[in-house]
Amino acid sequence: MGFRHRPGFQQSVNIRQATLNTRIFTMHVEYRPFQLSGSGDRIGSHRDQVRWQALLLICRTLWTEKLPVKDNAELALGQRIKNFIDEHYKENLEFRLITAELKMNRFYLAHVFKAFSGYSPKQYQTRRRIGEAQSLLLSTSSGVTEVANAVGYDNVNNFHRIFQNLIGISPARYKKFWLTGELKSK
Repeated sequence: MGFRHRPGFQQSVNIRQATLNTRIFTMHVEYRPFQLSGSGDRIGSHRDQVRWQALLLICRTLWTEKLPVKDNAELALGQRIKNFIDEHYKENLEFRLITAELKMNRFYLAHVFKAFSGYSPKQYQTRRRIGEAQSLLLSTSSGVTEVANAVGYDNVNNFHRIFQNLIGISPARYKKFWLTGELKSK
């Protein structure tokens, strides 16, 4: 499943990333706000958001058409690992705990899950937590601290840093943007 250096390499990686984001977080499109020229602090319109979602859907379709058919046993195993992480994502999961619970060799588990999802188990857990945090930020009146604790982060600063790295804006700015359409200047 690895990509070799060839023309279009970066495009393949971007399509793969967009596909995985839409596959794992079906409720959220990771939309990184951008500033339109001459628009001050305004970011993309609803039409721009719809265009991004359509682009991601097209990329997902293109990617899934070119995916090799996987063995059903491998798919089932990848799904078992995913289900386990989904059930325990709020906990401090250690890799050895997952391997012990599923009675698997750690190298084989990492290989199968990476082939299944495109992420290591730890990366998937982090993305799962942030995806859930996105939902909670938009669907509840909870503050950033409560959301961080609800998705398994004891350290709010760590949550803030990870959210900022994955989504592109801070949790508070994310909530304000999606609920009001406005983005405070820094």
